[in-house]
Amino acid sequence: MSDHAGSPRHFLRRPRADECLLRPPADGSPRRRRLVGLLAVVLAASVAVAVAAGAPISRLGRQSMGASGRTPSGVLWIDRGMHVVGGPVAAGASVLVLVSAADRSVRLEAVDPKTGAVKWKLPEGFSEITAGVAATPLAHGGVALALVPANGQNDGLVRAEGVDVASGAVLWQSQAPVLVADAPSTCPKPLGGRGFCVIVQAATSSQTALVALSPRTGAALATVPNIERGMSTTPGLYQTADVPSVLAGIRVPGGASWSKPVASLFGAKYDPDNGWDFDQYANVEAGSVGKASSGKTEDLGTNKIVAFSQTTGKPIWTIPGLFQCGGGDGVHGPYLCLMTGTITWTAKGAATPSKNATATLEGFDPPTGQITWRLAVGGLTDLLLGNIAIKDAHHVVVTSLQGRKLILDLRSGATAAPATGEVFWCARLNVFKIQPPKGIQPVRVGSSLFAPCDQNRHPVTSIARPPSVAGATIGHTFVWAASDGLKATNQLGR
Repeated sequence: MSDHAGSPRHFLRRPRADECLLRPPADGSPRRRRLVGLLAVVLAASVAVAVAAGAPISRLGRQSMGASGRTPSGVLWIDRGMHVVGGPVAAGASVLVLVSAADRSVRLEAVDPKTGAVKWKLPEGFSEITAGVAATPLAHGGVALALVPANGQNDGLVRAEGVDVASGAVLWQSQAPVLVADAPSTCPKPLGGRGFCVIVQAATSSQTALVALSPRTGAALATVPNIERGMSTTPGLYQTADVPSVLAGIRVPGGASWSKPVASLFGAKYDPDNGWDFDQYANVEAGSVGKASSGKTEDLGTNKIVAFSQTTGKPIWTIPGLFQCGGGDGVHGPYLCLMTGTITWTAKGAATPSKNATATLEGFDPPTGQITWRLAVGGLTDLLLGNIAIKDAHHVVVTSLQGRKLILDLRSGATAAPATGEVFWCARLNVFKIQPPKGIQPVRVGSSLFAPCDQNRHPVTSIARPPSVAGATIGHTFVWAASDGLKATNQLGR
């Protein structure tokens, strides 16, 4: 198993620092990386409920699951009450997780996948990473990256530290504390997994830069100035700090190979500050950005997908639709939601599609944009929020217009009825609070929590073969984060 971890499975909307960090929505909600702008409204209600009912509970300790274990069959162990907010990700012989404590502090922990024992832990800071970004642990070559708070007060300053995954020993530490503006990630090519890429801002400057750090020594391998945030699941597409918004193709080392105003690619009023979702297919970068709107009603027919050359930025094709339905819980691929009508959100999270609202899932060919399959479905609101049962990275459960459940292959459009008693995996919104720097809201959204479920998204006590998007596999053990703790199973063949 590879010992590196890349971008979060759970893709979130990342507004500008001055938009959401310093001037959060009036309701105080984080904003998920969904491209229907008013989903921020429904998330506000979700956050209110989750924070009230799902605050981190005290750690009750690990429990091995023997014959008397009162837990779903197949669970090897559970660390009850561990509120995982990032990961788990595989790193060598350990799994790494970010854990929220009752005092709102966060720790980076290394866990033995066979026993659940915590091998080591370090304090972790989110600095000025936007509240809606699900940060996950990052490790390459047996070294984990930690963002350790630099001072006792909550000023957002952190020191980057390289930590030996096996022992927990700190191998190196950055000389000066910095502010971190985006979740650290694997670097773009050609450096790739040989570097940690972090977007930083010095404490005495307003300028941001993408810095590539050596996992083994912490040395700066490359610096790209004027970078604000990563945009794509596959590192390489970034938004610069320019206004109006600009997209740039970045190589590390090498810097920007091209840059283009967002408006020149998508048109007026389209901007990543309203949400985005991109991914790369060979040399084609494809995705959507949100269009500015006002009020509580969203026009579902304004979404579009633009594809352009990853190396030159030259537009290749444009088609209507919302790329990957706005970013699902790890279910990636060349598919979209083509929608009509409007949807109206209330402050309490209720969603009312217009009578003429429709949703059609479509697959497309990345080089040409040609539609390869289509399926009209119901459950439009659930699609937009990612409330779906997942079979694996390519198969999800959808609802037909007649109300029947179907397993959809997102690669081919083929469908099949779920088998009697078939088990899937369902994601759950993961909301928690931190001790924030001054001026920043404490509410954050973490990596999704998962649980075995049936075709109707009801919890079940049996375990299906887990998809990679739901957790981390090391050897014959799969570890995942659930609402009641970190869990493991060694029954991977079911």
